[in-house]
Amino acid sequence: MRSLTLISFALLALPLRASAEVPVEIVDRAGARLTVDGVIREWGADFASLGDRADVVAGALAWRGAADASVRFALARDPDALWLAAEITDDRLLRSAQRRAGDDALVLTFSVDGGPVREVALFPGEPGRIASAARWVAGGAGAVAGAEVVEAAAPQGVTLEARIPWSALPGVRDGFDRLRMRVAYRDGDGAGPVSLLATGPGGARAPRDLALTVNARRAVAPRVDLLEAFRESRGLAGVAALLDRSADVAGDAAPERVVVLPGFLFVSGPGVEGGAGYRFAELSARDASDLSELAVRDVTGDGKADVLIRQRVRAQGLARELVTVYALDGAGALRRVFAHEVSRSIDGAMLRNTLTWPSPGVVRVALGQSQGWTQARWAGGAEGDVMTPLTPWGPHRARVYRWSAPNGPFAVERSEPNPSAEVSTAAPSGSSAPPPPAAPQADVAGVFALFRQREGLSPSARPSHRATGDVVDDPTPEELHVYGRVLVVAGPRFMGGRSYYSLSLPITDGDEVTGLEVVDVTGDRRGEAVVRVRRHVTTRVQGAEIPSQRELLLAYSVDPARRGRVFAAEIARRVAGDSITNEVELPRRGGDSITLRAGRAVGWTEANYPFHDAPQERVFPLLLPWDPASRRAVYRWNGTGFARVP
Repeated sequence: MRSLTLISFALLALPLRASAEVPVEIVDRAGARLTVDGVIREWGADFASLGDRADVVAGALAWRGAADASVRFALARDPDALWLAAEITDDRLLRSAQRRAGDDALVLTFSVDGGPVREVALFPGEPGRIASAARWVAGGAGAVAGAEVVEAAAPQGVTLEARIPWSALPGVRDGFDRLRMRVAYRDGDGAGPVSLLATGPGGARAPRDLALTVNARRAVAPRVDLLEAFRESRGLAGVAALLDRSADVAGDAAPERVVVLPGFLFVSGPGVEGGAGYRFAELSARDASDLSELAVRDVTGDGKADVLIRQRVRAQGLARELVTVYALDGAGALRRVFAHEVSRSIDGAMLRNTLTWPSPGVVRVALGQSQGWTQARWAGGAEGDVMTPLTPWGPHRARVYRWSAPNGPFAVERSEPNPSAEVSTAAPSGSSAPPPPAAPQADVAGVFALFRQREGLSPSARPSHRATGDVVDDPTPEELHVYGRVLVVAGPRFMGGRSYYSLSLPITDGDEVTGLEVVDVTGDRRGEAVVRVRRHVTTRVQGAEIPSQRELLLAYSVDPARRGRVFAAEIARRVAGDSITNEVELPRRGGDSITLRAGRAVGWTEANYPFHDAPQERVFPLLLPWDPASRRAVYRWNGTGFARVP
């Protein structure tokens, strides 16, 4: 009589293998991105195979060749889980909702130092009828907690992906150098004996016969040209770089790539998200002709290279030149850590400061040439974080700034008095310089018109969403507009009322922005732009393409110290009439937390919910109403980012 347990199958026959065991290797995912969706294309071609007679360790008489039963598989790991991909060839897949001992399944056996054996069976499902499952054979009972298994139809069987959290396999993650493991495929054709193809002998009752795993290699992520992706996102495809340099700006001593493009500074490399992402900053100067003195060197004296850029900013005839320094801080953010206006000119009037770097971490700014400007005619105003130039009538003729470790800022260390500070503000007698006009006034409407012109929009184009609030600098409120996929910020005191800040939202054609408001979610008494977007996403689930609508809640800071996205969470998902919608609670009068509640599901239940996808990178996942651990989530600002409160 045929036994009803997998363990017995492994012991019914002596191993027939005449050659060495098939090596079991668990590679480090590194930056490779994987999703449990049953589609295994992203795994590459490095699979081990079980399909020879030497691989049959039990039920040899029932096995009729590779077309009857064979499997290709690969294993990977990350800090949280074990991952598996497999392509199963089987002329008759035996599947049932009861997951019987004779059903077809992939079986993984683990033992560290000959200790307790854990054996897990991965059962492929049948789309629309039977769900995939991971269940214990030895070392546990019932379903494997937290495991995900998804299959997809294939011409001669199925492909399968699985993710098993390390919490379900105590000791395995920390014992790779001593881990013994076997991968097996159990082929049951219904009436006859069950065949077992495996990487080697051993099982729950013979852990010492399991082969040691091989864990020397690291998975290589699919190569993505991050710079080209950034160029595409900013409409700069084909635009030549003004600077493209390798330098150690973050992380260990490995160099990063520093690129200056018209209007942008871009940094990528090992010290930026482990090489899987990039950081960028928008420059005040947008045209290549207004960018000069591009250099990469250690300005702050912290042992890491910084980016020094001299930029010219023009508005209504006034030309201002800024010396700016950008650095990656300890949290990985790209910040402008020094900005000083060193020249200003209009209609023949000119003033210039000289700037020198006596030693790393020290900057000296001194009064230089001046012609045509007087105190009465001086055009004041600049961005909030830009230091204004020294003037002949001002109290100082020089200032020395020193870097404050570890993350700055540059602060005034000492000033040298200006003996001419009390000189009359009248223009010199006989001066041939024309009297400069008064300083340009803030023109917010003109700033938005300039944005539309630069983006190639119609002069009459209107934003889809507007909001007003204090998001930066003094309490004077700024205006926030959304044009298509771009959020634009301008204001009477923001950047002198003569320029704007813009960023691209994570949407493409067919997606849409559904809401915009200004709310202080970081508790710094400055609002953030809170944006709701609806995206149209197609996901492959159990071999079928399912189109869905997904809504995201996004928060963006305009603070120069952390400009960019500070929060992202999925808050709704819909397919036809089925939906899950989370409830959102934002601070009413300023605060440092965002609360989400699972809300309710329409049409979907825990049994029929089709999605088991991993959360998007740096996006908090959708809360599921039937999951007790995720019915309510509070995310709090910790000074560098939002984290879920336990």
